[in-house]
Amino acid sequence: MSSHGCWTRRAGHFERLGLEFTDLWGRWPTLIDWQNVFCEVSKYTRATHPHVRGVSGRTRIKQEFRQTPARIDYRFPPRWGLPAERTAQVRPGPGR
Repeated sequence: MSSHGCWTRRAGHFERLGLEFTDLWGRWPTLIDWQNVFCEVSKYTRATHPHVRGVSGRTRIKQEFRQTPARIDYRFPPRWGLPAERTAQVRPGPGR
């Protein structure tokens, strides 16, 4: 199934599986969220099952995960409407 197919059928799949999705600050995953999920699953699968040749034929992972010791303080665009403590403060740039 394509990412668009999952996006259009998401509520039905969550209901069928008895799942409650509440992790994106009250919003459902968007189409780009699903695309990112499939990308990450593809990379994980290529790393853990290198002997399986997928549809794309890709086997190489461009970059391996390296954990950083410092905690990452993620910030998101104000237009996403997330809680203020998670939202980046926009600084005026040159000419603004």
